[in-house]
Amino acid sequence: MEKCAISAIDYQFEYISALSRYCRHLFKRRDILREMAEPKDGERTASESEAAVIMAGSSDLEAVQDMIDVARKEIQDIAAAAEGAGLPIGLEVMAKAHNLSELEWGVLALLCLQDVPPFNRKNHNVGTEILECLLGNAEKVVFSRSVFYRNSTLIRERLIDCGGYGDSILSAHYKLAEKTWRKMVGEQSVNAAEEDECEDSEESRHRTRTPARNDLVETRIAALTLNDVVLPASILSELTCWLHQVRNSGIEDRWGIDTKLLKGKSNALLLYGPPGTGKTLTAEAIAGELGRPLLVARYDQLMDMWYGNTEKNIVGTFKESRSRNAVLLFDECDGMFSRRTNEKHHLNANFENRHKSILLQEIENYQGIVILTSNFAEVIDEAFERRISLRLELPMPGIEERERIWRSFFSDKTPLTGDVDFRMLAERFAFSGGYIKNTVQRVLRRCMAENIEVITQNLLENAAMAEQNSMWTQSTSRAIGFGDGKIPA
Repeated sequence: MEKCAISAIDYQFEYISALSRYCRHLFKRRDILREMAEPKDGERTASESEAAVIMAGSSDLEAVQDMIDVARKEIQDIAAAAEGAGLPIGLEVMAKAHNLSELEWGVLALLCLQDVPPFNRKNHNVGTEILECLLGNAEKVVFSRSVFYRNSTLIRERLIDCGGYGDSILSAHYKLAEKTWRKMVGEQSVNAAEEDECEDSEESRHRTRTPARNDLVETRIAALTLNDVVLPASILSELTCWLHQVRNSGIEDRWGIDTKLLKGKSNALLLYGPPGTGKTLTAEAIAGELGRPLLVARYDQLMDMWYGNTEKNIVGTFKESRSRNAVLLFDECDGMFSRRTNEKHHLNANFENRHKSILLQEIENYQGIVILTSNFAEVIDEAFERRISLRLELPMPGIEERERIWRSFFSDKTPLTGDVDFRMLAERFAFSGGYIKNTVQRVLRRCMAENIEVITQNLLENAAMAEQNSMWTQSTSRAIGFGDGKIPA
């Protein structure tokens, strides 16, 4: 028995050593191919130099490929010898049991060394890196991503698990599942219940990565109206006209325009401007004016690493909003609605562009209300702009608006001393509504902490100064936030 155990260890050691050499050569081949694809800047303009680089790389590539073939043959010989001795290698047993392809076997081989230097370097367990090493061709990566699909053998049989998140299956991090580790090192589960527990744990982790449809949006019952939002008169007028159009949408049919608007009937509104100017608050007020729920699309839940799931989530979000006759809000929409890219070398570009194309189609065919908010309207893709029926910039409030905002936070029940001067606060502090709200909260915190029963002008000014000082590294000429107000000396 003791001799047999030693022989098993010897076989495993030889196998892992050969596997390590094999993987080292794979990474070397990948590095050579990258160098050949991207010659140095100085050589890029000289065709003779570039040709020389490619020829030199081709020579190195042939040598490395020979070493890869030799190492792979060595792995197969060791595995055959171990099986002949009645001591099969765990990885080879799993490969036969699950009828794994050479690519699937390679994924497991690379991942089993992910904690061993130098294979434990950053991103070596990312889907893109794994496939590029195994295939020796970056162009083949996208077409081989099915190895990580949910219905693939490796995922379906729980041989590998996702060890991190990404916006596609190629940018996700992978690791060997616990039961795979055990089988690869020849360790047997204590009993069937222990293995079931391991699989249940992996299943629960998998479920957390695939949210239910209700988790795609956050529902808010809007209790505000436009009377609760301080806006410039011109903006309020535009919104009022837009709301009249929403409420009287049948006018197109009565005037014979409906037949010309077969698509693009959505009432899409873009609210943009500096932070704290009331974009989200205005969206809630619009939903309140219409008496509809506000569905806030959650960007972190819409994006899914599994191929095709992000598209389903986007479609499902619009379907949910349509079924509930809700106002759909994409808050801070810069990420999802930014300009599409044509960078072909960016492996995620195709996925991102596809997601935006789905968004375009949904907005084009949607007949409800969609509101987008953004701090940077200039980054939004032009195709989205064309589908937006109204674009409104919410500017930093002026003195008159700031005074109204200050007053809106207090009521007749608020204990204020007679010296409180909201006009002076509006003139002195060029705050947006968001910063005024923060200041009021500072006042309330101090009152509760120090048992202060009445709010004074001095208390308000001190809180405003504290809020102002927390905005930026101070300079006597630095503008506050995005406005044109200056920090007082």
